[in-house]
Amino acid sequence: MKQQKRGLAIAVLVAFCLCLFPEKAMATEAINSISIKVVLNIEAGDRLPDIQINQSSGECYVTSGDKKYTVRDAKWITSTSKDITVGEEPRMNVTLTPSDEYDAYFKSSYEATKMKITGGSYVSAKRNGSDLTVTLRTKPVKGLYAEPEDVGWKDTRLGQAVWSKGDNTSGAYELWLYCGKKKYFKKGTGKGYIL
Repeated sequence: MKQQKRGLAIAVLVAFCLCLFPEKAMATEAINSISIKVVLNIEAGDRLPDIQINQSSGECYVTSGDKKYTVRDAKWITSTSKDITVGEEPRMNVTLTPSDEYDAYFKSSYEATKMKITGGSYVSAKRNGSDLTVTLRTKPVKGLYAEPEDVGWKDTRLGQAVWSKGDNTSGAYELWLYCGKKKYFKKGTGKGYIL
């Protein structure tokens, strides 16, 4: 009689545990690697567009690279209210969910070598229930830097080149000094002058 009660108690406990963790009980295959494709078609000075999910056209879209999971959501971490500058790598969170047609689940953690981000780079991943949230950076935004303004020689100091930085610059400059077509001097700097 005691063994029957013990067996019944164990069966009830197992059923209760299966109800608490249905993803683990039902999903039998671990998803070992993640593949995401992100495309961002903007230029410097633009603002971040809305992210299109599971589409293959638009200013910005995200798709999964495997049939075992799909993109459920994607949101910008980088502010969408500011203009993007040249070389900036906007960050986003992409939420993946296992596909209904596959009996698979996400592991609790992933090595960077198991993350393939086409059109960007991997930052981190965190499992939330049965979903996986991947933080990534897009490729750097392309564009041209503004040329320096008011380029010339300083009046009070012989041989000192001076300029004012433009509106959209990296803060790094390269000075080339020519006499006719022959280059005599080349120097890089991050300042607004060169001696």
